[in-house]
Amino acid sequence: METEEQAAEDAAAERKQAAEDLAEVKAAERTLSAAMPLPFQSADVSRLEPALAAAKRAGVSASLVASAEKRLQEAKARASSRR
Repeated sequence: METEEQAAEDAAAERKQAAEDLAEVKAAERTLSAAMPLPFQSADVSRLEPALAAAKRAGVSASLVASAEKRLQEAKARASSRR
């Protein structure tokens, strides 16, 4: 009887953790998407860098992270060429 209760508690804790993890990923995706520039715009490095770091920590999809990294490198290249 006790093992069934423990198993139920463990399952509930796992579901809660999974929901929290998913919420963290979704929040990081939204933040990263908001920091990404529109087409033909340059990225704001000060916004994109922290959003990208948070997205990597949260486990955001590799394709979205790769796209953001590309945009960040482009923005850094533009900034360094202006100096």
